[in-house]
Amino acid sequence: MKVVNLLNIINIIQDNMKYIIVMITMSVSSVVFAQKYLEVFSSKNIEKDFVKVDSMLYSCKYETTNVEYREFLSDLRQSGKTVEYTFALPDTNGWSSKLAYNQPFVELYFRHPAYQDYPMVNVSYEQAIKYCEWLTKKYNDNLKKEFKKVVFRLPSKLEWENAAHGGLKENVYSWESPYLKNKDCVYLCNFNDIGEEGITYDTIAKKYIASNQYSSGMVGLLNDHNDITCAVSSYFPNGFGLFNMSGNVSEMISEKGIAKGGSWKSPGYDVRIESQELYSKSLNHIGFRVFMEVLDK
Repeated sequence: MKVVNLLNIINIIQDNMKYIIVMITMSVSSVVFAQKYLEVFSSKNIEKDFVKVDSMLYSCKYETTNVEYREFLSDLRQSGKTVEYTFALPDTNGWSSKLAYNQPFVELYFRHPAYQDYPMVNVSYEQAIKYCEWLTKKYNDNLKKEFKKVVFRLPSKLEWENAAHGGLKENVYSWESPYLKNKDCVYLCNFNDIGEEGITYDTIAKKYIASNQYSSGMVGLLNDHNDITCAVSSYFPNGFGLFNMSGNVSEMISEKGIAKGGSWKSPGYDVRIESQELYSKSLNHIGFRVFMEVLDK
């Protein structure tokens, strides 16, 4: 009887130890994640993610990510700015669709760690502006920084296109080649590959029409395991070191209601540098990239 009791006690201790180990592991992971989360917006990290595209103008190498925008929201909430926080919340229902089951994206895309380095979407022009204003203050208030005073903002149409060209002049896309694949037949950006089988000729309207019925979907679905957007450091940088200036998400510019560069939903023709689309609300394929203008070195 005593042996049985002793074995029971040992089993209980072992079970509790497993629980304690799991809790410690989770706690350590949380601390590591929190540390990385807090370091996202150090001036050093901000500066290393920006590259020079003009004399006093820098562009972020990447589209603004979910984790960066969450830090913005977290700072507003911790500062007690309830009204600003509520205003800045993204419309995650923008992932809802009558044609597909997108509920996992509604619930997970913005907040799940698996998508933290994916582009921020479902935000309005006004929300993007508020983010830029917040980032400007956060940087300028930091004493350990390279520049005395800067302003973070959305680029103008001309500034965005110059940055997308990457130092070249005649390139159609943000890379030098006029094709969507490189010499190894690898796609160069994240877009909607309609394919020849998706093109039909309307004999009445006398024009070619693209049909989504035969679309093979986003090119990364097979090559890079993308289903919608992809991580902001995916594919290849242009001459300035900027990623995804063509495809992935269309990027807002300072001219309200215009987004540039095409997205994961766009066919190949619409991810050209000169491509643009009009929008009037937040959408699941439109995000933004922050530019930094140096006002005082």
